[in-house]
Amino acid sequence: MRLNDYYSNTQKIYDMNIMVRPLDFETFIKSQFFRSKYGLLVNDSLIAAIIQEEGIKHLATNDNAFFKVDEFNCYQPTDLKLG
Repeated sequence: MRLNDYYSNTQKIYDMNIMVRPLDFETFIKSQFFRSKYGLLVNDSLIAAIIQEEGIKHLATNDNAFFKVDEFNCYQPTDLKLG
């Protein structure tokens, strides 16, 4: 994938019936907990805060940073070809 493919792929999100949740200031404040407790970077801590706010209990990810978070369960897809 090329960098300029990003925009056209982003446009396809609505075609897939995926709900896009807006971020609010409170979510940014809550994300500090995940940065402090688990050493997550800002974007990862925002994802963790949203997961918690939405009551999500499971996350499929290939990002090892999330596996140390106790507030939800992580699963690593095994069908991804890396490299």
